[in-house]
Amino acid sequence: MLVAWEQAYASIPAPDMAVYETASHFYKSSRAHLRLANLTVHVPILDLQNALGKSGTPEISPAINMMHRILTDHPEDVGSILTHCLEVIRDLRVQPTLSIGESKSRMIEPPEIITCFLSEVFVWVVVICADPTQIGFLRDKMEEFGASDGFFAVVKEALACDSDQQSHKDNISQPNLIMFAAADVISKMTPWNASLNLALLLCHRGKASTTRKNQGHA
Repeated sequence: MLVAWEQAYASIPAPDMAVYETASHFYKSSRAHLRLANLTVHVPILDLQNALGKSGTPEISPAINMMHRILTDHPEDVGSILTHCLEVIRDLRVQPTLSIGESKSRMIEPPEIITCFLSEVFVWVVVICADPTQIGFLRDKMEEFGASDGFFAVVKEALACDSDQQSHKDNISQPNLIMFAAADVISKMTPWNASLNLALLLCHRGKASTTRKNQGHA
């Protein structure tokens, strides 16, 4: 079904807004929903939400442990989903430079914000759940992806943390910087207030995780 969806909406040229003014909205929304479906067909949204604390603190660890088991049992599948999420973030983020002919006032659609948000959460969960034997695998996936600016630079830095060279306290806090980088990406997806609300949520989760872990290892 997703293949048919992609053929119908994602593989055709962008619509001509001069003919149908609403065509751009439906085209971009359909592409965003396709990308979201490709993520959630493998990873339930509830698991990503629980990793953020939606169902309370007791559900955070089980959600993260579940992702660790999936990464352990199906590393290549997780690697493919990781690459997909990185591509989503790269394509949907607000670019610092505009393409020729692109309007500075390009409207970000709400489905794009949600898709980018959940993709960022997946990247964060995969990084924090990985054990030392899996870090190298994820680092290789990041190198294959190529992009190394902004959000992606922070992810690479988190994966580059080496427990032999840094204190354990620094090591466990570093991956949560991904949440702040993710918040920066989301906060720029204006003009929807949802982008700012989600950015605040990511910042709060990053601060809460770092504080709780640091207190536990003080």
